[in-house]
Amino acid sequence: MPVVRKKFGSISVKFGVPLDVKQYVDATLARVGKQEVSVPTSAIVEDLGYAITDALIENATCAMSHVVATILLVYRQGISKPELVRQAGQLRLEILRRGGRVVGTQGRSPTDVVDRALELLHELVIMRRKDLVEPAVTSREQYPNMIGLGYYRNKLLHWFNREGVLACAYHALDVFNLNSGKGSTVSSTLGEAGVDRQELLDGASFLHKMLTMEFVRKDDPVADSARLAKALDHLKSRKVLVSTATASSSVRVEAVDSAMLSLLGTLVWPFIDSYWVAVTSLFALRPQGEVTTEDLLKRLQWLAETMYHEKLISFYESCSRETLQNALALLEGWNVLSSRRRAPTGKKSAPKVSKPAVRLLSLTPEYAIDGELEQLAMRVSKFRKLPAGVHPATTSETEVLARLPALSRM
Repeated sequence: MPVVRKKFGSISVKFGVPLDVKQYVDATLARVGKQEVSVPTSAIVEDLGYAITDALIENATCAMSHVVATILLVYRQGISKPELVRQAGQLRLEILRRGGRVVGTQGRSPTDVVDRALELLHELVIMRRKDLVEPAVTSREQYPNMIGLGYYRNKLLHWFNREGVLACAYHALDVFNLNSGKGSTVSSTLGEAGVDRQELLDGASFLHKMLTMEFVRKDDPVADSARLAKALDHLKSRKVLVSTATASSSVRVEAVDSAMLSLLGTLVWPFIDSYWVAVTSLFALRPQGEVTTEDLLKRLQWLAETMYHEKLISFYESCSRETLQNALALLEGWNVLSSRRRAPTGKKSAPKVSKPAVRLLSLTPEYAIDGELEQLAMRVSKFRKLPAGVHPATTSETEVLARLPALSRM
């Protein structure tokens, strides 16, 4: 068969420390027993699932195809082959510094491993000019190739998620300062360069909480705050950000390595766009609209693609169904959406065949009135990277509804 002659890359298998389920459950029950509290079985199973996920992440590996895909999504208009080799090598070192493993590079030259990665990604990349590599998106029909490259890139998310949200938060604060005349280019002479450290951590904390499902992490505000502060210290030790002197008592940080900060942001910005699209779509449900989960997901995908073509969002990967589905789950967890089940309607099916109940989504009373949903949309939108030439005012709810009238109808 022809398929057996094809090369699909390699598989890396690493055995971690065994996790004894019985011991884990017994230890959990003993711990909660001392606290004299009752813990449902579902909570124990959930904690066990996160423990297994943490172990998987701790032993995770990636290949150079993941690294190369990440670089290509930063340089969507193309990057020279030598520069791709150089940056892929640098990103590989960054992964190693964070305890990750990049397989298939031992004993091979940097150019060889990049060539091999491009060979495996041949359906998603193109070289229209000599030594210029770019994503294969020469027509709209090929836009899904960016989602394909995004799946490769997301493999790196576990190692960079905290630094990624810090990068997005820094970008948001810096852009706000520039727009309000307080940016580093204006106020450096006044000793107010960079952004406020606490505001940076607060913004990153919000993003990390919002994207918990993407990072496959349990929501733990106290632990997450400590980890974000540690990640910020790591960025400072790597001279990506540095502390700056201020005339006030506040502590500020300023970007030094803007290229690294941009790379970190690129890992997270597509997810932020997806969640913003999800929030924006909910305006059509006010005041008492109701829609099935499947219909809303289809609408979200249509809306995300339309917004991309209208230059309202920057990343086609934001159209990913899986990410949009996670966004709806988060909004339900945040009590923005509520759900109920409705028995299937229509012709009666055969006695032995039962159709599943239809799940309906609607806004909770708090978000069905004016004000709250707008505030949430604005807060998420603040951390987005807008398409080139787009002003933040043009992405407000009013402007988006004006450009996409169908958005107001469900």
